[in-house]
Amino acid sequence: RSEAMGPRQPPFTNQVVQVETTLAPLALLDRMQAVERRLGRRRHRRRWAPRTLDLDLLTYEACTLRHPRLVLPHPGLERAYLAPLLEACGLPAPARDHRRGSVPGSLAPHGGRQP
Repeated sequence: RSEAMGPRQPPFTNQVVQVETTLAPLALLDRMQAVERRLGRRRHRRRWAPRTLDLDLLTYEACTLRHPRLVLPHPGLERAYLAPLLEACGLPAPARDHRRGSVPGSLAPHGGRQP
């Protein structure tokens, strides 16, 4: 379970899946957003609004992309998605710093330093 970001909302389950596709990154994003809509997601102007489903495209092979609709790798990759992504790849999750309740600085955004 993960704590929701933004306005107070209940915790939710994070899951990472790996797929093989012949779709280009933007076409895959379109397909993912169509699935969200079919399952009741309504996009709001407000960021982090409550939602029924949130599908994110984290990486696409070794592709890097900066498009108004899609940035690859996902800019939030080093935070909320790290443990589920490592699990999907069969790798151990990083040890938590129990004194601070966070992942080691080397795995945090900017290596644990302020930008």
